[in-house]
Formats: sequence, C-alpha cells, structure tokens
Amino acid sequence: MAEDAKPKVTDWARLRRILSYLRHYKLFFVLGLLCTIMFGVTEAAVPWLMYALFEPERLEFLAGPEHVPLLLPVLFIGVFLLRGILGFTRFYWRTWMSQTISRDLRREMIDKLLHLPRAYHDRESSGVLIARIMHFVNQMLGGVIDVLVALCQDSARLCALLATLLFINWQYTLILMAAIPITLAVIVFFAKRIRRYAGHEASEVSLMTSAINDVIQGQALVKAYGGQDRESARLGSHIDRLRGVGLRQGVAIAINIPLSQLLVAVALAIILALLAADLLAGRMSEGEVSAFVFAMILIPLSLRGLANLANFMQVALAGAEKVFALLDAEAETEGGDHADAVRGDIEFDKVEFRYPGSDSEAALQGLSLRVEAGEKVALVGPSGGGKTTITSLLLGFYRPTAGRLELDGVPLADWSLADLRHQLAVVSQDTYLFDTTVAENVAYPSPREDIDQERLAQALQRAEASELVAALPEKEETMLGERGLRLSGGERQRIALARAFYRDQSLLILDEATSSLDSRTEEGIKKSLAEHTEGKTVLIIAHRFATVEIADRVLVIDRGRVAEQGTHAELMGSSQLYKQLYESQRNAAGGQQNSASGGQVE
Repeated sequence: MAEDAKPKVTDWARLRRILSYLRHYKLFFVLGLLCTIMFGVTEAAVPWLMYALFEPERLEFLAGPEHVPLLLPVLFIGVFLLRGILGFTRFYWRTWMSQTISRDLRREMIDKLLHLPRAYHDRESSGVLIARIMHFVNQMLGGVIDVLVALCQDSARLCALLATLLFINWQYTLILMAAIPITLAVIVFFAKRIRRYAGHEASEVSLMTSAINDVIQGQALVKAYGGQDRESARLGSHIDRLRGVGLRQGVAIAINIPLSQLLVAVALAIILALLAADLLAGRMSEGEVSAFVFAMILIPLSLRGLANLANFMQVALAGAEKVFALLDAEAETEGGDHADAVRGDIEFDKVEFRYPGSDSEAALQGLSLRVEAGEKVALVGPSGGGKTTITSLLLGFYRPTAGRLELDGVPLADWSLADLRHQLAVVSQDTYLFDTTVAENVAYPSPREDIDQERLAQALQRAEASELVAALPEKEETMLGERGLRLSGGERQRIALARAFYRDQSLLILDEATSSLDSRTEEGIKKSLAEHTEGKTVLIIAHRFATVEIADRVLVIDRGRVAEQGTHAELMGSSQLYKQLYESQRNAAGGQQNSASGGQVE
C-alpha cells in the first residue's frame, strides 16, 4: 500500500497500543497506580492538620484534652511517614515499569529490524534506526508513564483538595471551580503546538543521530581529506536546528504553565478577599480559614501537574510515531516452505531487476544463465554490470522484477529463506566483522560454547590466516574491535574467508573475496578453494583474475546481461571485452606490485 494511501493512525490508537504493553504486568501496574493515587490523596491531609493546629480541640474525639498536644505531632509524623513510603513505592514503580517495558519494546524492535528486507535498510540510515530504538523508546515511555503518574496523582490530589474545600465552604469552592474549565482550554490550546514541536524535534534528533553516526564511522576519511571543518559545520547546523525546535517547544510549555496558573490565581485572589472579610466578621474560624487557604494554595500544584500531562502526552506521541514506524514496517517475505538440501543448480531465465526507488536503468535486463550443481563459475565484467545484483537475488535479498529464478529446479520464492541461507556460505565485497573474538567471527552465528575448535583451526589454515591469528595477543580469543578495525583490509578479508570455510556448505558465493589480498596470500587461498570446494557449486565474482583460474566456466556480465561465456583461454581469443578487462587488471596489479616493495596490495 502506498504511503499516502495508508489510513491515518489516531493519537488515541497510538496511546492504546502503548498501554497494551502493560498487559503482562497488570497486577503490578494496578498496585502502582493505587499507591500513586493514595500519595495524591494524602496531600489533602495537610490542610486538615493545619486546621487542627489552630483549633486543637477538634482532635478531642481521638484523645483526651491532655493528650491532644502529643497527638498532633504524632499525626504530622504519621502522615509524612506514610507519604514517604508511598512516594518511594510510586518512584520505584515508575522506574520499574519504564525500564521493563523499554526492554520489551527494544527486544521487539531489534527482532523486527533483523527481519526487515534489504530495501528497508537501503533507504533508512543506521543513525535513524539507532535513534528509534534508543532515544524514542525512552521519549515515548517516559512521556506515557509521566502522564499516568500526573493523571492519577494530581487528579486524586485535586479531587481530595476540592472535597476538602467543599466541606469547609462550598460557595467559595464553586468560584474556584469556575476557573478550571478555562484553564483546561488554555492547556489544550498550547498542547497542539507542543505536539507539533515535539514531532519536529523527533525528526531533528533522527537526522542529527544519523549525521553523528556518519562522522564516527567515516572518521578516517574525514581526517584523511581534512574534512573536520565541513563536518563540524554540518553537525553544527543540525545542533542549531535542534536547539531552535527545543526553544520553541520550551516557550510553548513555559507559557502554558504560568498562564493556566494565572487564571486560577485570579479566582484565588477573589476568594482570599472574601475569606479575610469572613474572618474579620467572625463568620469563619481561624482553623477553617487556614485550612481553606492551605488547600487553595495546593490547587495550582495539581493543575500544574495536569498542565504537564498534556506536554508529556504530546512528547510521548511524537516518540511513538517513530517507534511504531519501525515496528509496522513490512517484514521480509519469508518465502515458501521448500526446505530440501541444496544441490546447487541455479537458473536465471530472462530475469529483470531494478532496485527499489531507483531512477537509473535496470540492474539486470533479461539476464539468462545456468549453473550446474558442483560447477565453479566466475562472473566478470565492468563495474555496475550487475554481478553483485545476481548474488543479492540468489540470497533472496530482493525479488526479480520479471523473469524466472530457480534453485535446484524450484522457484526461489518457494524456498524457505531461512533454510536456504543456512545452506549458503558468502564472502561479500563489503567485509564485515563483529566487535567480538576471532573465533566467534569465524564460527558465526554459532554461540561461543558450540564452536568446534578443530574445524576452526582448519578454516583459518585454508584462509591463510593461521599465522595471522597466532600473532594476535590472545590468539582466537582476541577482540577485533568495531567492524574488525584492529586488522588491516587484507587481514579482515582472510577472517571472512575463514568464516565461509568454517560454514562449509554446498553453495559458496565469493564476491570480490580476495580483492584486498597480496598475491602470495591470494595464491594460497586459490589452492585451498580448488582443493576444498570439490563437488560444491561456487560463484566467483572478481575484478582480479587470479581466482578466476579455478573456474570451470567464465561469464562476462555487461549491462545486466551475459555478454560472453567460456573458459579463460576461449574468452581471451574470442572476447574483446574480456581481454580488455584482463589486460587492465594485470596492468593495475603490476603497478601495485612495483609500488609496494613487499608485493602487497593491502
């Protein structure tokens, strides 16, 4: 469904959805709300204590006249001890609910993130996604729980205080109550503006998080090109915009609270004048006046909490919009239920594909090719010709726009993607290592306790990485750092190759898998591939032609089609494009060897 065709989600629907996360904690939730309500109600005891202070004889029904002076401080201490216990319970309840539901939400979001299609990740930056999981979950839940606290505590306090005022003098209380609807109208008026600014703030936080993530991830490039001033200016503009939105939101909040309180203050001023007249005329006692005044003074505190309720709600709903946008994103299609063992027969029949949202020409344009099980096929061709797209379709990251793609004679859409990918070993051109140990990177995704040490050693040896790992401080248990940046590009590539050897599946995809290796290491890996992939289907995508030599057949991919195919020797004699690619790569490799005294091209 198109974005503009989606039904509009109301704020009430979002709020109900947030509250649905409380369903597993109903008892604790209800107990917490009861403590919060009682905490608000006990504040109404303070005016009655003031009443008793000025008229202690009112307490004689509890104790004899001689004990009243002792009873009054005991009541004071008892009330504030009870409030202390309720206050602690309320605070712990708020913290527990916030942290627990944050945990539940983040688990759900991360699980959803791991099952989103590749196209989603193509259009959403990592910084935006991190902001949704970390910042906006806190914003949403913090706001909603603050709303619950304010609603229960301040409503209970307001009702208890109004009941006290009505009991003492209902006529004057009606004057005060007349100001409350006007106050609520002011609160609603400013709440709309606060919501708009909260939405703008959420967008700016996402953009700034994304920009900061760019700078952190690309810090080496920034320094190498001297881009510090540019990035400082770019981040500074994001910071300035965030400050501007925050200030406008702050102004709306700052006006909302005092203006709403001012309306109540006008009513209080009128009532104070009337109380003073009644006290002088003897129509009300000192205890009644003091209790009434003290209760009136506490009324604006309750209204301030209710005014903040609108602010909290708008901020929470702005955060919920971002959180639920991720949770509601359409998950990757899991495919069918076909789950046989993969033999490795691959067929593309007139396959067309255009990347989602791309205005450029299709990446594949009627591509037809066939790979037999157990065959080693190399895909070569100019950059952008569609080689990597072929592997992306084979892995199920995208679906063909048109044409037929089959694996072992079964349409790829009918395969269970989880089962299919479990039977593939891939080394991509974008080598990625996790910030964990060598062993866990090579054996990924096996947990530490399930790693086969003998198999690990064999995989490292086949990837020409045994000596590399032996030289590390803690051998296989050495932490590799973020994206494996404690290793060089060629070293990272060897660990990635070891990962594929450890997986040892019937279908192996090598996408520029040796592009960062020196010629000696590449030669050793080429021998390992020849020896240890016998009977396996191997797709080799390469600009460098060293690994192409182990292929049974070479396909030249150009402009999304198979332009030529044959063995290396046949293509050198029949394909001008292949010959140009080969000569260009050989000349580039010779220049790298001449410029690096050790012969490395890392």
